[in-house]
This record gives sequence, structure tokens and C-alpha cells, in this order.
Amino acid sequence: MSCASKFCQSTWKTPDVEYYTLTKLPLASKKLQDAYLTVLGKQIDELNCKKQVICSRHWQDGKRRDLDDLPAIKFTENGDRHLSNLKKEHWHCAAVLCTNSWRTKGKHLKYYRLKDIASCPEKRLAYSKVFKSKGTDFNRDFICSAHWSKGERDKKVTKNTTPVRKMQSAKRSLTEQQSEGSRKKKRRVLSYNYSNESSNVDLLQKEVDDLKEKLRGKTNEVNQLCDLVKTLEVQNETYQSQLKQFVHKTEKSTFSYKCLKNNPKQFFYITGLSVEDFDCLFACVEPDISAMVYPDCKTHQQRKLTKKTELMCFMTVCRHTLHLGIMGFMTNTSDSTQSRIFTAWAVFLSTLFDQLDLSPCPGEVLSLLPMDFYASGFKDTVLLDDCTENWIASPENYDISRTTFSSYKNHDTGKTGIWITLQSGNVH
Repeated sequence: MSCASKFCQSTWKTPDVEYYTLTKLPLASKKLQDAYLTVLGKQIDELNCKKQVICSRHWQDGKRRDLDDLPAIKFTENGDRHLSNLKKEHWHCAAVLCTNSWRTKGKHLKYYRLKDIASCPEKRLAYSKVFKSKGTDFNRDFICSAHWSKGERDKKVTKNTTPVRKMQSAKRSLTEQQSEGSRKKKRRVLSYNYSNESSNVDLLQKEVDDLKEKLRGKTNEVNQLCDLVKTLEVQNETYQSQLKQFVHKTEKSTFSYKCLKNNPKQFFYITGLSVEDFDCLFACVEPDISAMVYPDCKTHQQRKLTKKTELMCFMTVCRHTLHLGIMGFMTNTSDSTQSRIFTAWAVFLSTLFDQLDLSPCPGEVLSLLPMDFYASGFKDTVLLDDCTENWIASPENYDISRTTFSSYKNHDTGKTGIWITLQSGNVH
């Protein structure tokens, strides 16, 4: 362990000395930091505040009372040195060509701070001529007494003293620089053999011809690649056109609401409703469509067909009495899927329409009964009915299967019926 000050020689061997850490110095006030840095002779970035310490000899009382107690002694007593040397400022001279420092022996030198003349421009100029340096720090550097003819500082600089050894070295270096600058360099003589001139020209001409031949070959390859690129672009355009036509034909031939709504006549022929009536019907049942249950459906993934397409499939089967296998072929689904769709929509719509009272008012049927029914003897007719029977997949539930099984056709069937008034009013 040793003191972090440049001007102190105290170590762990020095007796009667205490050491204090510097860990809180970076967080201290500006005044406290300046006092410590002046005593230590270092900048804040030169210190390792976590490891370095300061000894108690830098305080007048020989001991630090607290952190706010400022150190006042910069140059402390060395263990082996006399107290008379305590006030001697150990530093080096700021002159460039001066080697005097606190290590210089045999000379009675004194050192003076430049801080005293830092505020006077005239003195700074005079001192700078002696220093021969632009990097002098007038707030921290020193000058020795050897630069005065009397051996100590006077009111002005009277002697520009420079060690003889330094002057001789400087003169020698300047002389060598001048001699090197005046010395002329010898011109290099280039030798050229004219005997091989013709052979070199032939070789160069041959190389040029070979390069031209290679250039023509590369040019042909580039042209071929350009033609190939143009051909590929034409083929790409052709393929894009064919792809668009294929997509258009596929959409046109796909049995779905999205494709058929663009052809109102075909839509009316398939479902028996116009596009507007179909949208109105779907808008009426859409709020309750989440309650629809697909029988015997074991998966809960996203369904392949949209709800509007499923309703359109149900209406088409009822209108044209299509086999569910044909509808599955048209929609690219299986027979069992179409059976579940048909059963679910039939039960859903029947349950929903049962909640609506569509019966005619009393006397409305008789007052609006067409004369053809009177003439043919059917004056008591109230409603007209039309039923359609479709084959469905056999349910897994035996109770339901016993209800839907037809012994006459030896298969499970689903029957849909529509009841209307004589004036074409839908009842059920």
C-alpha cells in the first residue's frame, strides 16, 4: 500500500501513517475534488478511486477528521529525507531544452510556479520564448532558476539558458537536415534493348488478336442469352394468360354462392329464389345460425363450405330432388358431409319457422278462394302441400335412425314439405 500522491513517498513501511480510501471522491463536491486533486497532482481520470489511497501526512493535524476535511499539504516528508527538504518543490522545468528537475543533483536550483504570471499576457509571451513550446500549462508547470543570470527569478526573464549538450544535439540535427536537403539524388538510367523490339511487338499483337477473339465469343454468348430471356418472357406472358383463363373457368364452374351470384338467371333456376330474396332469407336466419348442430360430426375444424353455400345446397336439393352424392360431386365434398348439411339445415329452418305464426286470418281463405276451386268442387280447400323425399346417411343414434328409416325404400330418408295458401302465401 502506498500513497497515490505524486509528491509523497509514504508506503506501508512508513511508521505512524494512516491511509484513507478515495471511493467517495467522484461523488463529492467540486471544491473537495479540486483540493484532493491538487494535493495528489493528478486528474480525476488518472485515479483509480476504488483501489488507491491517500495518507494522513497531507493534513496539518496528521489525521483526517471527516470527508469534508480538506488536505492542505502537497509535498510531504520522505522517510529518509530531512525536514529541511520538505519545502523544496520537486518538479521539472517546463523549458523544452532544459533537463533540470527535482532529481538534478549538485545544483542549488529553485522552482517557480507559472501560475503567478498566467494572467499577464506580456509575461506569458516572454516566458514562452524561453520555453520554446506552445503546450505549456501556466496553471500547473514550473520554471527553474537556471534561466536567470543571478540564479534566481527577477522581475523579468534576463537569460535564455539551455544546456550545452542539448544545444549541440540540436545544432547537429539541423546541420544533417540541411546537408540531406542539398544533396542531389542520382538519376536512374533506363536500359532498353532494341534487338527484341520486333519480337515483343509480335507477341503483343498476338495477345491482342486472342483477346479480340475471346471478346467476339463472349458477345455471341451475351446475344444468345438476351434472345433466351426474350423467349422466356413471351412464354411467361402466355402462361400468365392461360392461368387467368383457368382461374376464370374454375370460378365459373365452381358451385358456390360467390360464383353463382354473378349469374342471377342460373341462381334462380337452381335455388328457386332470386339473389335478393336469398340474401334476405339468410339475413333473417343469420342471428341464430350459431345454434345449428351438424349431426354425427366428430370434428370441430373450420368447415369447407360457407354458410350461404350450404343454404344454397339445401335449397337446390329440395327444389330438384337431387341425390346427395351428385351435390357432393358438384361441391367436391363427400355424401356424408352433404347428408349432415341437409339434415342440419332442415331441422334448423323447421325449428325457426315453427316460432312464426303464418296462419291466415278467419274468412281470408274463403273470401280470396279462386273460382276454379268452386267449379271443380274443392271449395273447402284451405292449404296446398308439396313434399320431397331425399336419401340421407344413417344416423348413429338408433332412436333417430328408427324415425328416419323407410321400410318401403329400405333406406334412411328425409322428407321436406312446404305448405302454402291458395294465394301463394307461405305457411310452413
